[in-house]
Amino acid sequence: MRTVYVVDDLRVFTGEVKELELSAPIQLNWIMSAPPAEDGFHIWDGYKWFSRAAYPYPAPPPPSAVMTPPQFLRLLTLEERGAMRTSALTDPVLEDALFLLQAAQNIDLYDSDTKQLLDYLVQQGLLSEARRDEIYTNAQRTI
Repeated sequence: MRTVYVVDDLRVFTGEVKELELSAPIQLNWIMSAPPAEDGFHIWDGYKWFSRAAYPYPAPPPPSAVMTPPQFLRLLTLEERGAMRTSALTDPVLEDALFLLQAAQNIDLYDSDTKQLLDYLVQQGLLSEARRDEIYTNAQRTI
């Protein structure tokens, strides 16, 4: 058996560790060298591990998650969209958010307004924190 450490597209350690048979192929985002033991953000530069503070290169740009309004709304379930529309009848914040969604050509999931909307849905009990985080994760896979 051998141990591999999974990194994302920006070569940041995800925390996922896999045990593989020796005959199993190694994927490009699996690193055989163990990251540092201390907690924190670890980046594999192709040769060695760095902490964010010690990384000698500029921070990578945040991922872009630009989509159309229907693509964004499809990240929510039918029940979640229905709850939003129902709440918007008496909640001016949600009413305005739905108006802006209809007027927008594109939605950036990492834009501060979009983050505030998802956080507001959590605050209003229309989404759980886990579900909000799942939306971000699923969006990365679909874009």
